[in-house]
Amino acid sequence: MSNLLLITFAASIFSGCYIPSKNKASDQISYREKSEELERCVGDACAQIVLSYPSFEGDQLLAEQLNAGISRQLIHFMQIEEQESHSLKGAVQDFFAAYIKFREEFAEPVQEWTLELTGEVTYQTENLLGLRFSSYSYLGGAHPNAQELHLTFDLEKGGTILLQKDMVLNEDKLLELALEEFRDIHRLKPAVSLEENGRFFLNEGKFFLPRSMGYEQDEFVLLYNSYEIGSYVMGSTELRFPLNQLEGIVLLK
Repeated sequence: MSNLLLITFAASIFSGCYIPSKNKASDQISYREKSEELERCVGDACAQIVLSYPSFEGDQLLAEQLNAGISRQLIHFMQIEEQESHSLKGAVQDFFAAYIKFREEFAEPVQEWTLELTGEVTYQTENLLGLRFSSYSYLGGAHPNAQELHLTFDLEKGGTILLQKDMVLNEDKLLELALEEFRDIHRLKPAVSLEENGRFFLNEGKFFLPRSMGYEQDEFVLLYNSYEIGSYVMGSTELRFPLNQLEGIVLLK
């Protein structure tokens, strides 16, 4: 393609960030912040990817498990078609290939794509490591899209990712706390149910816990992304609870 201009630049910026811990497994790993900016252009229009995420090193098996989990999440955010990339590099190539295909099919009006992905460490103890991922993308259309997701790794079990059932010890109680906070944030009158209010997407008419939940410093966070429980205009809803009030309700270790 003669009018294809490829500009690819990747700058990795490293700064030492060490996990303070008394646990032997945690003591053997550290992480550095890695940043990359990549761009591919067709004529004067470009697609850009901006990445920022922690890269772990130290204990080989544990670091590999953590880095693999981070890569899988970044790849998931990056995929816009049904392709199944098995590496971060492959996902980048697939994203740019999709942009080239899009520009070939829709030359006018000129459209640029943007994808910004961020992963940051938000929680670290002797046995747990929490990360928060943020995705912002604009691929045309009426508005950009944004999404966030928490991942929690169990260092005691070799860096396996904890599922909701692993973190939530008392689902009924957490639902009760979440519903109370949710109603308060959205200023619902006591006598009005979520169903009667009509603004919310419910699960068979019932309130539910979000897909994204995790640890941030001394809090446990429940995050409802846009479209999960409400319209795009409503945006996301974030509920925060002090960990010292969740004994027996969520995993604390």
